Amino acid sequence: MFVRALLLVLLFLFSLGSSPVVAAESSKFLALGTGTMPGLFHPVGLGICRLLNEGRLEHGYRCLPYPTGAAVNNLQGIDSEDLDMGMSYANLLQEARNATGPFAGEDPLTDLKLVTYLYEMPLLVIYNKELAIERIADLAGLRIDIGNAGSGKRAIADTLFAAMGWSRDDFSFVSESGTREVEDAFCRGDVDVMIEAISFEAAFTNRVTQECNGKFLSIDKEDLKRMVEVSPGLGAMTIPGGQYTNNDDKVNTVSVNVILVTSERVNANAIYTLTKSMYSNFAKFRALNPIKSARFRSFIKRDKSLPFHEGAIRYYEEQGWDYK
Repeated sequence: MFVRALLLVLLFLFSLGSSPVVAAESSKFLALGTGTMPGLFHPVGLGICRLLNEGRLEHGYRCLPYPTGAAVNNLQGIDSEDLDMGMSYANLLQEARNATGPFAGEDPLTDLKLVTYLYEMPLLVIYNKELAIERIADLAGLRIDIGNAGSGKRAIADTLFAAMGWSRDDFSFVSESGTREVEDAFCRGDVDVMIEAISFEAAFTNRVTQECNGKFLSIDKEDLKRMVEVSPGLGAMTIPGGQYTNNDDKVNTVSVNVILVTSERVNANAIYTLTKSMYSNFAKFRALNPIKSARFRSFIKRDKSLPFHEGAIRYYEEQGWDYK
């Protein structure tokens, strides 16, 4: 509960200049788990909280985005009540609710509920273009980074390992780094391959392709099929050729849907107000967001198997949107 205690201290300090009524209602404070600072989860979370906070004098709710280990950690943080909301992947929410994947052996987290879909993001398997690599199987024996524990990219790396029947012993070196650390390691030549789930707009993508000989590995249909069998919530995406240095050919890869998650314990009016603040100020939400290619509203209808929070449902029904 350390995060919750820290954020309540921050709320108290912030409330010293606010009205006594609003300051007294700590239940109207919402902690939102984002991700590591170099990634895109955090700036997206900043935008979500900013829109809610702009109306705080009217509705009394406040939101603070908190940097975390990202997708898996956020779901665990919501379950432990350290967080009220968090950004994650649709396939991971499905696995958390079913106690599979990184949540295997735990109790199913059936209290977790969907607020909205945010955007689609590719899995990037990036290798040094000087290496003779043509397909996923060629990665065995190399130096690979699989991402920091608790992150979404780590969960997808674990999915890839399971799909290919790999263990760490199949590689000459395995590291577990955050985005900033692995970017530097790759550019120094300390690792041959890295696995990242990150949007096209990230400065990371441009740097590793333009300055560090990074090339994206296309995943063939059979390997894609094996990954989806391990984690059914995964999708497929094609990255057009010529969009990045060293990547003249199109790349077929796995995609994940980034989502905003909460718990059924969180007040329905709070989630209704948050959802309304995002979609009633949709143009501003888009302008605040660093992911200019994202198709936010179209994702409301995506995966029929994931249940929405009652507060989000209330807003969608008011708008006549088909969320079922």
